[in-house]
Amino acid sequence: MQKNILLWVLVFSLAHTPFAYGQKTLKPVFKSLGKVAAQKAPQTAAKALLPASPAAAAALAKTTAPHQNLPALPLPPLPLTTQETARQLQKQVNFALVIALAKQQEQTRRKMAAFDTQLRQRVGTLRNPFLQDFIPLEGTAFFIEEEYQGKKYLWGVTAAHMVDYVGPDIHLRLSLDVGLSYDIPVTVVAKGNTGMADIAIFKINEDVSDLVLPFTLAKREPKPNEVLRSYGFFEGDFHVVPNRKVLQSTPGRIVTSFEFGNHERAGACGGPLINEQNELVGIHCGSSRSKQESYAVPISFLKDLLEAAHHNGIKERDLVLNGRTIGKINIDEYIYSVSVKKLGITLRTVTPWREESRVDYNHLENLIELPHSGVLEIAIVKGGTIQTGQTKATSQKLISVNLRTGSSFLEYM
Repeated sequence: MQKNILLWVLVFSLAHTPFAYGQKTLKPVFKSLGKVAAQKAPQTAAKALLPASPAAAAALAKTTAPHQNLPALPLPPLPLTTQETARQLQKQVNFALVIALAKQQEQTRRKMAAFDTQLRQRVGTLRNPFLQDFIPLEGTAFFIEEEYQGKKYLWGVTAAHMVDYVGPDIHLRLSLDVGLSYDIPVTVVAKGNTGMADIAIFKINEDVSDLVLPFTLAKREPKPNEVLRSYGFFEGDFHVVPNRKVLQSTPGRIVTSFEFGNHERAGACGGPLINEQNELVGIHCGSSRSKQESYAVPISFLKDLLEAAHHNGIKERDLVLNGRTIGKINIDEYIYSVSVKKLGITLRTVTPWREESRVDYNHLENLIELPHSGVLEIAIVKGGTIQTGQTKATSQKLISVNLRTGSSFLEYM
């Protein structure tokens, strides 16, 4: 009985003492108290239980058996350790985060769905009404708004190779309602090249500006595994192509998963590629023949093309090899081939056509293996496209780089 009382007192003290304080302060106290209690507990307990008078002793003898145990006293719950408390708190935090993320994703899905209902106001089709009976091809176009020197411009955007296919008499068809459409002639103001900046832009007249809704340009590049979607016109109607997972995001191309299924996708090129915030990140320009990948031109080239539209078609970028600028390339030019020569013999050649994702103007050394000596030749093409075979206006220039000294030489061909 005496042991139970002493244990109850010790445990009650521990239970109502903060864990950290008890560990530091009460531990030596309990240790000393335990020694003293072990020595004096029987005597102290006996004195406390002695009857005050002979009459009280007789009454106690009648009601208490010599070896009867007192009923067990209920012990207060012990406090959780610091680790156990942290684990419980972490579970609660994780659950709250999951709920918050689920709500955010649901809000994003709703915003995307609401945005997609405006599909016909955000995209149109490019066509040539005079050739429609012979070449029934229509491409996709969309709209952006630009502010330049205090003035706002409304632009139509499409793929450069679609302009080559459809031109020269290009009309933009706007879908006003189900079964209703409106055709307007457009003139291309600036055009890149299919080999790299596969984009073309044209102005939208103010009298039809109320019929279209422009996209906002994204402030960041898409990241690997990010899920995008695109709009496009194919199989005679407009479509939303969802779940385009980013496989690569490079200076030359955004490479996504192929999500067109078995649809005949001719005409989808020139459509917008957008993120979950409904912002424009790229311009769809094609897919692989194996139907494993789809490609888009990053909006960095669109920004260059907009600047070229205000500067007589000129917007150049530096070509950099191993940290050294060796020349420049304009928005309407592309790298046709890169060759390494030694003593007049071609050792290796790379043609970046259909491998634009490998092209980084700031790191040309990544395109081809370079020896310590010899000559690197970079052939640059302007005008015409490989895809359409329009080569009459083609001009070329050749940049030769001495790999030993780093000096470069420009030659027009």
